Amino acid sequence: MNFSIPSSYISDIENYILSDTKNYLILASSPYEADMLTKELSFFTRHDVQYFPDREILPFDQFSSDKNVLLNRSKFLKYCTNAKNTIFISSIQNLFSLLPPKYFFQASQELTINSEIDFNEVLRILNQLGYSRVERVDSLNEYSVRGGIIDINPSHTSHGIRLDFFGDELESIREFNVNTQLSLNEIDSFSLSSGNNGVNLLKSTLLASNSGSAPLTVLGSISAG
Repeated sequence: MNFSIPSSYISDIENYILSDTKNYLILASSPYEADMLTKELSFFTRHDVQYFPDREILPFDQFSSDKNVLLNRSKFLKYCTNAKNTIFISSIQNLFSLLPPKYFFQASQELTINSEIDFNEVLRILNQLGYSRVERVDSLNEYSVRGGIIDINPSHTSHGIRLDFFGDELESIREFNVNTQLSLNEIDSFSLSSGNNGVNLLKSTLLASNSGSAPLTVLGSISAG
């Protein structure tokens, strides 16, 4: 199937987008068309263009999406929280996907080495974000606790994350291999994200993330027909 955007439509989009602080949502009729629209529009607009990928599974499938798909969806949702001057592109079916609730964005925070943070507060945030506490981290969206060490396996990172606390001081943050449990590289900071695909529609999530100076405007839908 061939799909291209008429040059007049690109011009209409650019003429419509008058504010450099607003965000816009364009809906395509299918994931394929949303992906093609993102690629073509990126060449013609000065705005940042972000694509929200489909889960690539059917509504009643009994298995989860591929890890890379979950990773890209998580990155997109995280990006939404501070986005300005951005065009978001998605398929219509994504409006019916379950997504993190508003507290996902409120509870997410960046952890940095040598910062002071209540150890139990980190556990509370992980529980609130939908992570499951286990004895040993093996799967995505799980965490475990051993003394002052918290191991986390988020869907938005390539490796597990190991937080080493001394009291309420975060002494180190390391990546670790989930299979071997061995520590890898030390990193300076880490942002928590949801371990669960929550309870909200894409539209509600984007609206919540664009309050204040960066409102969201829905341009409408587009199809190849």
